[in-house]
Amino acid sequence: MPVYEIYRNCCDSEAKHLLLRHGLRYDVTVMPPLLLGEEYVKTMGHSHPYPEIFEVLEGEAWFLIQRKRLKEIDQVVLLVAREGDRILIPPNWGHVIINASSRRLIVGNLISQDCIENRNEYTTKRGAAFYVLPSARLVRNPRCSRMTDIRILKADAAISLENEPSLLASLLQEPNKLKSLSDSRKSGQQRTHMGLREVTGWRVAVVIPTLNEAECIGKVVEEISGYLDDEDEVLVVDRSDDNTPIVAASCGAEVIRQKGKGKGNALREAFAIVDADIVVMMDGDGSMSGKEISSFVQAVLSGADVVKGSRFVKGGGSEDITPFRKLGNLFFVVVANLLWSERFTDICYGFVAFRREALDRLKPSLVSADFQIETEICIKAKRFGLTVAEVPSFERRRMYGRSKLSAARDSLHILRSIVRERISSSMGPVNQCPTARLG
Repeated sequence: MPVYEIYRNCCDSEAKHLLLRHGLRYDVTVMPPLLLGEEYVKTMGHSHPYPEIFEVLEGEAWFLIQRKRLKEIDQVVLLVAREGDRILIPPNWGHVIINASSRRLIVGNLISQDCIENRNEYTTKRGAAFYVLPSARLVRNPRCSRMTDIRILKADAAISLENEPSLLASLLQEPNKLKSLSDSRKSGQQRTHMGLREVTGWRVAVVIPTLNEAECIGKVVEEISGYLDDEDEVLVVDRSDDNTPIVAASCGAEVIRQKGKGKGNALREAFAIVDADIVVMMDGDGSMSGKEISSFVQAVLSGADVVKGSRFVKGGGSEDITPFRKLGNLFFVVVANLLWSERFTDICYGFVAFRREALDRLKPSLVSADFQIETEICIKAKRFGLTVAEVPSFERRRMYGRSKLSAARDSLHILRSIVRERISSSMGPVNQCPTARLG
């Protein structure tokens, strides 16, 4: 009896023809309920530079996925998926499928025809970072030198589309939605100018918090990627209940599931794991231009620790801000400048870049859960004596839908943040550097 069976291109002729046109294939894996020694039956494990979507057709699947950075595993997640659930595996994440139930497991997956599986990580380490034993006991693999913690999530904490048609049915209905699954992380994307790393020698990461931005996140990621180098990174922190994470990953972004709620929590979670010389935070609604990233990076290279985009300096502007929001921003700017003897022009805008050392200094102190984190970053940067620069930025209309900002509620949060920082600063010394204008 085989341990498990894999059937390649397992679909009817109509679906197979359509998949072939888009460079994709649909495979099916069948796993009986078995114990192999002390372990549940599992696949060998592999990684590849393509996004991959799995759906559980029968039974219950445990997906043990892991990410390697700097030759060491730095993230491990165990996802429990039941019949009808779908799981997105981002590019370059290793993954193992485990049948820990007493039933047969059948899993389908959609992947690029060009995918070549890399099993070296699993053969040299003799498995994943953890072994799953009966009674859901998790044992660390002693061959993995860096011991990282494991997160356990249900499939609905990652991607669950129980009410949607099957993967094949989705592809037959709207084939272009999944076309980019046939591309590896950067292939097929035309960069509009020389990558930033090629110019600076510094690695850049762009962090994007998202909540139900499926209609625009693909265009956002593709635009940003066009201004980055292959070694740079786009990291999407997502808490959506639509297809946002699938679209983002298929366009080349690395996607992590947000644990907390709110924009502030999303950014703080990203800051805790991102690894780059320069970190840029942007919105996922298409209102910020990837073309402007280079001016933020140049400001960091010119000596700034934190670089803020401003819609209210020469060269900046907005076609999206309402009169009420504009008045509110002016009020908060005046209050912050009076309390801090500063000359900010915009403290309610989420296009910001950080030097690595500056972000390392800031991130342990950030506490905001929502939009007020933009204001908190500005003020805390000044409190810690960091050099803050403003560069012009033009805010476009969001591509789709309505803003998640609640004017009354978030205005109150921003005011509280300003007052809290003023009170906190009175309890200890404050090192200040003037805000610089660039551009």
